[in-house]
Amino acid sequence: MGFLNFIIIIFGFVLFFYFYFGLKKGEFTINEFLFWSFFSILIIFFGIKPSLLKFITDFFQFYRILDFVTVVGFMFFTIAILYLYKHNKNLEKKLNSLVVKLAIENKKDRRNKK
Repeated sequence: MGFLNFIIIIFGFVLFFYFYFGLKKGEFTINEFLFWSFFSILIIFFGIKPSLLKFITDFFQFYRILDFVTVVGFMFFTIAILYLYKHNKNLEKKLNSLVVKLAIENKKDRRNKK
């Protein structure tokens, strides 16, 4: 096992425990913890057994492991950006309705004081 594999394994453990302790503090939901723990265990597994990546790249007919990792990375980040965009739009709608509601209540309170 090389130095890079060791770093990858350490990164996977740090990622896992970061989300584990975040779950205990209430910073993350159980679904977020399960997603990121699966991801971190996958990182640890590929750090321990990198030859499995070669098998996967051969199966999907990629020339290099780096090509496979790049394609998977782009797919992951595209999905993450779309999820965050959708979540941000929902928050924007909720904020707009809250602002309208508070403005109407503020207007009613000003009329009642006069």
